[in-house]
Amino acid sequence: MRHWQQTIELGNRCFIRNELIDAREHYLHALAHAQLLLGRWHEPDEAVMAFVISHHNLGDLHVQLGQPEEAAEYLCNCHERLLELSIDPRQSRDMREAALRHSRRSYLELLNFIGEHGNYPRTRELLHQQGDVELRPGLFATPQSMRYH
Repeated sequence: MRHWQQTIELGNRCFIRNELIDAREHYLHALAHAQLLLGRWHEPDEAVMAFVISHHNLGDLHVQLGQPEEAAEYLCNCHERLLELSIDPRQSRDMREAALRHSRRSYLELLNFIGEHGNYPRTRELLHQQGDVELRPGLFATPQSMRYH
C-alpha cells in the first residue's frame, strides 16, 4: 500500500504543477498497483479506496486535458468493477461490503460528471443498466471535502 500511496502522491504533485503527462504516468502506475492490491491486500476497504482514487484521479486528469470521454471511461470502469466485486460470491464479505460502500460514492461522482460534462455512450449504457436518472448540472455535486485524491 505504501508504494501505491507514494505513486499517487507523485501524480498529485505533477497534476498540481500542471505536468499532466507525468501525472498520467504516475496515475496509471498507481492504478496498476491498486488492481493488484484488490486481490491481495489484507484490508479490503483500503484496497478498494486505492482502486477508486486511482480511477478518479485519471478521470480528473483527462478532464483537465480536455478529454471528457476518456474521463467517463475511467469513471464507468471503476463503478462497474465495484458493482461486480460487491456481488461476487468468491470475494470475502468485507470486500463485497467495501465495494458496495465505495460504489455509492462512485455512482454519485459519475452522475456529477455527467451533470457537468454531458453524457457519453459509455455513461448512457451504464446508467441504462442502473435505471434512468434525471440529470441537471450540479444536481449531484460532491463537496470538495468528500472528493477522492
